[in-house]
Amino acid sequence: MNDEPDFISHYLSIYYSLYLTIAHECNGMPEPSVIDKIHHFIFKRAKEDGSLSERGDEGVSDYCNRALDESINLHEMLLDVGPAAIFQNYSFLIGTLGSYTGPGRYEQLCRIYNELYEIAEIDGDITTSQRKLLEKTAEAWGLDSLIYS
Repeated sequence: MNDEPDFISHYLSIYYSLYLTIAHECNGMPEPSVIDKIHHFIFKRAKEDGSLSERGDEGVSDYCNRALDESINLHEMLLDVGPAAIFQNYSFLIGTLGSYTGPGRYEQLCRIYNELYEIAEIDGDITTSQRKLLEKTAEAWGLDSLIYS
């Protein structure tokens, strides 16, 4: 029996998927230092979630690791389909996150965008395709003032 889910069951996987896509544009599969940076962002987000933080650091870390595993499995599955599938998934996720209308919308989207930018620049120069993804994200979220040139 296959232990891997056929769907995303951890909401943090959404963030991991976005971050893996922007990181993947650097040098193929991200280096461990990039994965560590992504994990840091996700762990911090999970600690801020009251329902997750009650689990303690070990429980939060376990939850984050399972979300990362799901995201990597999804990413590899999409890679098998082709690059277009990766970008369709990315577009779907930015559309989903951009549709949030609750309190702190702008701040949350800015935070995610800034984390995406930080991941893109972790290896030095931001590639043309990373820049395009960042521009597309900022435009979709109405964060045009954050587009870096």
